[in-house]
Amino acid sequence: MTIDAHDLDAATADPESPAWSRIWGESCRQGTCTPGSPALLPWLARTSAGFREGLSGAPSGTTWVYLRQAVLGFDGDEVWGRSLDRVNDGGADAVFPECDDELLLELTSDNPLITPGLSSPLAVRLHDEAVSAGHDAVATTLTHLFGQVTCPGCDATFDLADHVV
Repeated sequence: MTIDAHDLDAATADPESPAWSRIWGESCRQGTCTPGSPALLPWLARTSAGFREGLSGAPSGTTWVYLRQAVLGFDGDEVWGRSLDRVNDGGADAVFPECDDELLLELTSDNPLITPGLSSPLAVRLHDEAVSAGHDAVATTLTHLFGQVTCPGCDATFDLADHVV
């Protein structure tokens, strides 16, 4: 791993720093962590802990999602600590439980397959935090990620968040 101290310092000081992209690119490639990635964990834990109190002041919705994802990961949430960034991606792959079809779903308000909702206490909490932080677009996308989806093939309905791949 070739992450330099300058990038770590820049990322520590600014959650919007481009250094975060370089750190991410060097530590994880296509969802697979590089062998040196575990060495970053203590630094990432300290840095994320410092940002926890500033979540409501995150300058952008994208940053808010990444910071919240890091907090969830450090709190032991193995699903959303890895997958909350789907909010930033604007889409989620889902496997329909009744027919095993897989589909990439756009998390937009004009997606007729999704009925917005908040299917869990975590979803309600994240939504409330996003609204409180002034990130209304993130809050709306969360209602799609945690809403219900109807399979276009078999018409079965289920909570999307429970079947995100």
